[in-house]
Amino acid sequence: MYALIFVVVILVIVCCYASVHYSEYGRTINKFPGPAPVPILGNSWNFATCSFSDTYHKLQSFQDAYYPVVRFWAWMSEAILFIRHPDDIKTILTSRVNLDKSEVAYEPVRQAFNNYGILFSHAKTWKVRRRMLNNAFTPNLIKLYSRISDEHTVEFIQRLKDKFDIDNVIEFYHQLVLSSTSEAMMGVKLANLDQDLTKRYVQAIDEMGRLVGHLVVRPYIPSWMVPFLPIGRRLKVCGEAFHGFFAMVVNERRRYLEEVGYEHIKTVADEYDDATDGRPSQASNRRRLALLDLLLQLESEGRIDEKGVLDELEDIISASYDTTGYTLSYLTLLLGEHPEIQERARREVQLIMEECGGNLTSNDLQRMEYLECCFKESLRIFPSAPVIGRHLVEDITLQSGHKVPAGTDIIIFFQTVQMDPKYWPDPSKFDPDRFLPENIKDQHPYAYMPFSSGARGCIGKRSLQSILNDFRIEAVTRSKNLRFQLNIALEPHIPIATKFIKIDRK
Repeated sequence: MYALIFVVVILVIVCCYASVHYSEYGRTINKFPGPAPVPILGNSWNFATCSFSDTYHKLQSFQDAYYPVVRFWAWMSEAILFIRHPDDIKTILTSRVNLDKSEVAYEPVRQAFNNYGILFSHAKTWKVRRRMLNNAFTPNLIKLYSRISDEHTVEFIQRLKDKFDIDNVIEFYHQLVLSSTSEAMMGVKLANLDQDLTKRYVQAIDEMGRLVGHLVVRPYIPSWMVPFLPIGRRLKVCGEAFHGFFAMVVNERRRYLEEVGYEHIKTVADEYDDATDGRPSQASNRRRLALLDLLLQLESEGRIDEKGVLDELEDIISASYDTTGYTLSYLTLLLGEHPEIQERARREVQLIMEECGGNLTSNDLQRMEYLECCFKESLRIFPSAPVIGRHLVEDITLQSGHKVPAGTDIIIFFQTVQMDPKYWPDPSKFDPDRFLPENIKDQHPYAYMPFSSGARGCIGKRSLQSILNDFRIEAVTRSKNLRFQLNIALEPHIPIATKFIKIDRK
């Protein structure tokens, strides 16, 4: 009896495998090069015994071996193509149709975080939520957020004066970013929150990213089974801390707005509409407008539900926490390794600071062109959000002329694109001059696509210019020793240790 069941199961598996791989879809996908899959597991077996850092680097090695397109079968019928040619990236990112996120890469994230906000949602939800959130990122409100960041940077600088030898600068910057975004985006001071819950949130977001990365390359673990495994129990503990932190803040802010009335939001927004450089003449610190206020106003109007408020807040705060914190950490490391570049950036900062009398505005920041080149070059080498994915709903044609059928997932590893010697000579060299106008003008625009580039910029620029003005940076950890873990953000496998030496101006 058992033998018969076993034979039937094997026959079903073989039939399912053959129905996909020998169909027109399967034959089209298998024209692309890639490591040999096995029945049921596909290419997941290639990563079954890999550690977090081994997984990331093995994915990169496959992309180098099968340049410029590599094919994987994540499961019996789920095909993935990793692309890295800028023309192909342009085809994907400029499509008005293929907007859905990769199912293989994003569904484990949605389920683990129980989050369907703007970062992880399907195209239909993403379009609606993006239009809603535009009011939270008007130019004057962004200036306000920057001013709040300035205030927290002053406190950050004072802490550096007290302790200049930092064992893990990532934790240091993450604390700065979380303090700034908590006040700017949620309207609360981090110091006033439950510190135990805040600490558990920080631990949870770091661990959840790694656990999700573990599940992404192991699709043979079905979602219904995850809660019964050790990884599922860890995700549950982390999820309770992660969601608990935001639920605490949202409930407190909702009570406040119910007391003062939602008219408060419209009044303060009007004041900022007439403001310059985030300094409204009438608005006091108490009347600052937060992203959370706008989300709660949308909730009161019935345009978003309570779960939607939490999803969007969690996405935006956590994305800022990760990407800005890592961006500052990697650039600090690179500047510490290259004192001549650091000194050139410092001279630019100090010159502009002298010209404006120390009262730095957004326009003054924009004049720091070399510092901007440093940020861009650091993001080229270490893109803080290294992976994006799309699920095709219609066929596309790659620059090679090969057709990719609908139903395929497309993954882009930005680091492999931005470290490609075909587009970036001597790619491992930290050279901000690459981004000077005369040098970058002929570069393919899709050979460099880091998260938070372009008009969005990097809010960490204000923090770093303050550090450069007051401190010399010395690297302890070396960039050549870094390996990276498969995570939502580009996470190194070891802490980044740095020294900040106070500049004596006597």
